[in-house]
Amino acid sequence: MIFGHHPIRHKGGGFDTNLNYGADEFIGLMDDNGVSMYGYGHLHEYSEVFFNDNGAMFEGIYYLDVNTLGKSDQN
Repeated sequence: MIFGHHPIRHKGGGFDTNLNYGADEFIGLMDDNGVSMYGYGHLHEYSEVFFNDNGAMFEGIYYLDVNTLGKSDQN
C-alpha cells in the first residue's frame, strides 16, 4: 500500500492536482512491485475505484480517495 496526497491521474482529467512529473515512472514502480492500493485525499471527495491507467498496469490497484481524516462523518 502507498499513501500520498495528490491523485496520480484524476478520473475527470484536466486537474493540476495530478502528479505531473514522474507519474509514469511512479505507476511503473507500483506495477513492478505489486502495490495493491494507492490512498490519497487532496480532492476531499470519497471514492473507491479500480485504477489500471487505461490498461498500462498489469493488474491495477485499488484507488482510494478519502474525503477527510480526523473528522466525523459516514465516510
